[in-house]
Amino acid sequence: GGVCICRRIKRDEKEPLSENVLTPGTFALENGVLNVKILECDGAVIPQNMYTKTFDYDKIKDTLKLRTRLPGDFIVINPDGRRKSFSNYLTDMKVDKELRDRIPLVTRGSEILWAIGMRSGESCRTDEKTTRALVMTFSRTKTEE
Repeated sequence: GGVCICRRIKRDEKEPLSENVLTPGTFALENGVLNVKILECDGAVIPQNMYTKTFDYDKIKDTLKLRTRLPGDFIVINPDGRRKSFSNYLTDMKVDKELRDRIPLVTRGSEILWAIGMRSGESCRTDEKTTRALVMTFSRTKTEE
């Protein structure tokens, strides 16, 4: 039953995620694996959850990249195209400042399609006209001790 006043010791910070062009396949991340595939849609609904996201592949015109955040990044928050700066989004979600630069992102230019484990953007969502779907699944791996 006392008070301890001390300085916070920074733990070893991991290297930021290097920028990778996203293609079908498997990508190793700091604490998991991202699996990317393209599927032909036949009207079947692909289940989505926090770690599986589906996008309309034909709406994606630019090269997708897997990286961490950069100044100027934004996320589309409504189907009508309204967007928010990713920095403001992280502030609103109360994400620790130490973690913000370690969140893996799927991007096209400065637009974030998916902040893995958090939120996906609205601009490339699948709909009834979707013929090809980009399906991304993140799986956690046990950290080695």
